[in-house]
Amino acid sequence: MSASTENVDEKKIIASVRAGANLTRSKPLFSYDSKFLFCCAESLVKVYSTISGECVHNLKGHKNTTTGLVINSQNKLQLLSCSLDQTVIFWDYSDGVLLKRIRLQGPLHGIWIRPGDPDLVQVLKHFGNSYYLEHCNMLTSNKDESKSIKDLSGLSSDPRSSAIGCKGKYLAAVKGCFLYVKSTSKSSKIRRFTFPDFTCVACHPTDFCIATGTGSGKIILWWSFLGDQSHVVKSTLHWHALPVLDLTFTVEGSYLLSGGHECVLVKWQYNSEYRDFRPRLGAPLTHVAISPDNLLYATSHDDNAIQLLTSNFLLTQVYQGLTKTNLSAKQTCLYPAGLNFDPRSKALVLNGKPGHLQFYSVHSDKQLYNLDIVRQNYISSENIQRPLDVTEVIQSEFNSTGDWLATVEYWNNGVMTPEMRLKFWKYNTETQSYTLNTTVEVPHDKVIKCLRFRPDTFTDNNEDPMVVTTSEDGKFKIWSNMDDTNIYRTNTRWNCDSVGYFHDKPAGRCAFTADGSLLGVVFGASITLWDPDNNVLRETLNSQQGTVQFIEFGKKSCSHYLATTTVSNVTVWDLITCAVVWSASIESTHLVADPLSDVMAVFGKNKSLFVFKPSDPNYLYCNKNIRKDAEGAVFIPHQKKSSKNEGGQLSWQCESQLYWMTNKQDLMTLTVEEDEPTHTQLIPIKTNLPQTPFSALLTAERKKGFQPSAYRELESEVYTTASQFTSQLLETASHVQAPVTSLCNTFIHALLIREKSHSSAQLIKDEDDNDASDEEEKVTTNSDSESDMEVEDKEVSISKTDTSSKGKQDRQKKDIVTEQKSFEMPNLDWYSTGLNT
Repeated sequence: MSASTENVDEKKIIASVRAGANLTRSKPLFSYDSKFLFCCAESLVKVYSTISGECVHNLKGHKNTTTGLVINSQNKLQLLSCSLDQTVIFWDYSDGVLLKRIRLQGPLHGIWIRPGDPDLVQVLKHFGNSYYLEHCNMLTSNKDESKSIKDLSGLSSDPRSSAIGCKGKYLAAVKGCFLYVKSTSKSSKIRRFTFPDFTCVACHPTDFCIATGTGSGKIILWWSFLGDQSHVVKSTLHWHALPVLDLTFTVEGSYLLSGGHECVLVKWQYNSEYRDFRPRLGAPLTHVAISPDNLLYATSHDDNAIQLLTSNFLLTQVYQGLTKTNLSAKQTCLYPAGLNFDPRSKALVLNGKPGHLQFYSVHSDKQLYNLDIVRQNYISSENIQRPLDVTEVIQSEFNSTGDWLATVEYWNNGVMTPEMRLKFWKYNTETQSYTLNTTVEVPHDKVIKCLRFRPDTFTDNNEDPMVVTTSEDGKFKIWSNMDDTNIYRTNTRWNCDSVGYFHDKPAGRCAFTADGSLLGVVFGASITLWDPDNNVLRETLNSQQGTVQFIEFGKKSCSHYLATTTVSNVTVWDLITCAVVWSASIESTHLVADPLSDVMAVFGKNKSLFVFKPSDPNYLYCNKNIRKDAEGAVFIPHQKKSSKNEGGQLSWQCESQLYWMTNKQDLMTLTVEEDEPTHTQLIPIKTNLPQTPFSALLTAERKKGFQPSAYRELESEVYTTASQFTSQLLETASHVQAPVTSLCNTFIHALLIREKSHSSAQLIKDEDDNDASDEEEKVTTNSDSESDMEVEDKEVSISKTDTSSKGKQDRQKKDIVTEQKSFEMPNLDWYSTGLNT
């Protein structure tokens, strides 16, 4: 691989996170009316509906990871977000519009607004080797940059370690074994308290009380901390057995919510020993947020999910991102089952929760569902340093149509006998899910290394599916589906047809040709080619570079080629001559093939990516820095076929898009780097308010002097119909409406305008009919005259009639406009009269 065959501007093609962004890195936030939930997702801000659960907007404006969110105290319809790109952005979240951008000096890790002083914004800034809690006045400033004043220094980068309490009268922060407290009044000094292993902090909204979480599971409540340190009062709340990860008070401070590794949400009553629990939330809790009306709780979890609960702990919504697999104990690979494509749901399938497979749509960036393979509940360990051993899915594969799914699950704690099961799942069209068909206990003596379905193109109507499994025990087994019908039911089951081995070597990867007529199995440095129907060895290919790690047969025009990889080389074989076509020195980690084209991709150890065709030693695309190492890769077909990919420049992705998972569990793909966005027109903050019937009346009053170009447009542009006025009236709260007598007068006028416009139109139509009849009578009376005279008389009479009719219509139009003006919206005298009374 030495030269590219495609003219691509590689500087514009970048590796970026396409789907499955981390939703739980920062604490979520509710809107002022609890109708929306905001969460940070990499450089985006996602706006979810708390009613439907759908993503309403993706607010895009930051160039780096978004770290904090807060509602603007000056305008409840605006959202403030901070990011590591050193900026704070003002959003109109209802319309998804960027309003203003303010730059601060340094990456930002958190943002708050002081309740006692709504003009001040508190930020957690990184400068040098330390983190500072600073405040600045940016809500009323019109400048693009703002200067901040330091309050506390030497803090943690986690926003859960800082808080503002008692209506903004003091600041609190924890780091390590120290608690720092400072009053927001001028010339106040910092007070420091010690306690082993602080993890998070929360301040009471109306009382001088601080709650701190510890690594031992205890919650420490602090009082009288602004006076003499010898008079500090402490109390302890202890239920958690593992570290407390987050604490949050309700809006009025009646309850304290806590969460941790136990997957349990605990609700503590303030100044009381009463507590309530919501257990079995599925994953450790990392953040807890409360809505302004205290009716909804949002819990962020370690598996990249946000659960929406009511105040009675009833689950209402789940916002699930790409599930992270950091819950398993002793994993050497984050995704042992690899990345697969489901032909039915067009989803990406990979490991999710322990013992589950997740189906994730990369096109809609949404998780479709989880399939429980192991069917065991997740149990949190008693010690984080010694997590429990859980059963994991190590292999999974779909057939070409998605009718069958094969999985392998494995459990081994190093002490007991390992457990391994091979399961076959049949897709049920009635339930729209996979149901278990066959379970094989201990299919091999050792761990299964590879699992592959035979392509369905070789068989007719998918009547004879075939599966091959390879294992470290030196054998590969061929499984087929057979009839298992009896007098009670009609069913099929899977059975082992034949077993193959080669020189007692451990079996590695395997693959079928595109037509399914040939099976390739790796035994160390040897690639063996078998007839799968008869289990007969056809040919043996020996690699000179060492043990073969991956094997893939070509597709389409390259179906007679075989690509293999070792630790240091990529080699392509010709199946006709059984000879090496070409070889390249690449330290490869993964090899994947596009099922719809003849393209393959190989990932290198030095964060490199090469895309090639087996028939050509020159690569199609090369990227020497994909930012992170790949843990797995897959080609996913496009929803709509086109000659170019969504980026618009890589023609080799016209059929499918290449995705790979990094060691940081980010789903990456190749995209075109966007140009600098154009300057967004700023929307005035004061005009960004919801419309009410009173504002509609003011608007109509201001438009009185406006003269429309056509009289028929006057009704639709100025006046409000009765149905529109009624809907506005019903949507507005009763305590903010004008007096009923004034609204009734306006409503009656709306009805009169509508009726008058209808009668005027009917009057024009009737008079036009009378004019037409008069013209016919005039033409009839002159029928006995001479031909020449008849023509002249007709022309004269018609011209006169047209002139007279046009004059009448002009006069009628003027009368209608005059009448309609007399029924315009009334003035606002009623409003001043109502105020006087």
